[in-house]
Amino acid sequence: MGFNFIDFAIIILMLLGALNGFRQGFIGSIVGFLGSIVALLLSVKFYKTFAGLLDGKFGILSGIYGFLAEHMPLPLEVSTAPLNTTGINLLILKLNSMNLPEFFKGQVTNQAHELLQSASQLGLSTIGEVLTYIVATTLLNGFALIFLWFILTNLLHLVARILSKSLDNTFLGGINRFGGLVVGAGLNALGLMVFIGIFTLFLEVVGQADASMLVAIGKTVNQSVLVPYFKLGYGIILSKVISLI
Repeated sequence: MGFNFIDFAIIILMLLGALNGFRQGFIGSIVGFLGSIVALLLSVKFYKTFAGLLDGKFGILSGIYGFLAEHMPLPLEVSTAPLNTTGINLLILKLNSMNLPEFFKGQVTNQAHELLQSASQLGLSTIGEVLTYIVATTLLNGFALIFLWFILTNLLHLVARILSKSLDNTFLGGINRFGGLVVGAGLNALGLMVFIGIFTLFLEVVGQADASMLVAIGKTVNQSVLVPYFKLGYGIILSKVISLI
């Protein structure tokens, strides 16, 4: 099976990362990379607090929930199942039939059990509503995490660029640029792993319903030669991040 559109898009993004790394240089890229890790660790530590502040200020969670309730297709038997032990068992059965990471299945199941205690306060009465609420919460937390990471990373990258420019007029300039090319490609690969992992997970969840557009997108993604390797990398990264939380 040859490369498809998804594969060529991945290759282009990798080349752009290499070009950006060449411009920043090895020192700038390494400092930027370490800064990205520090920014990620700080974001992982504080994203839930930040998400709570955003929701308290702007009511984002209810907006996401309302949108998903109208537009996210779910299997009828799941969406109408009552919120009790029988309904959760049905959810577990459905999750086990899907090609999802085991840690994700466990997270959804645990959250569903936890929401049993506060469902009435949240106005949730069916498994479909609980699943929608879990996805909405995950999206809000994900946005908060990415936003914090973006802001902190860009601040640290500014420092990295200043350091790299100081080497341009020295004999280390060429080595610095080549090393930056390699590191830049690697950093874009890391970002693609995270994006592809989250996107394919989303397709797997909502693609259970009869939605022709999602089925077509999922088919194209599944036919990609490179996507499986990035999904594997995402699983490794996520397991490490979860262990730090």
